[in-house]
Amino acid sequence: MRDPRIPSRKDSPGAPRPASIGAAAGIVGAWQAMEAIKLLAFAAPSLGGKLLTIDTLSNEVSCLTVVRDRTCPACGEHPRITEPLSDAEYDPERSCAV
Repeated sequence: MRDPRIPSRKDSPGAPRPASIGAAAGIVGAWQAMEAIKLLAFAAPSLGGKLLTIDTLSNEVSCLTVVRDRTCPACGEHPRITEPLSDAEYDPERSCAV
């Protein structure tokens, strides 16, 4: 017997349905494929040094410039981290994203 305090599926708010998540993956995949085609065809400059974000909820797209940290232990001039770190080794304070 169903708990009467829990709304039926069609009335419940909250998490997006799996179909909408699949649609977002399709949008991102199609965009990535188009970028690859443009690069291979030399049709447009690459997005190197940029981070493209897509907010499918608000239908907003933005492109942010990302500055490379030349002292970064993973992607800098002289990387010291060449293998993925374990959870114990990872220090978010030393991350490029900070």
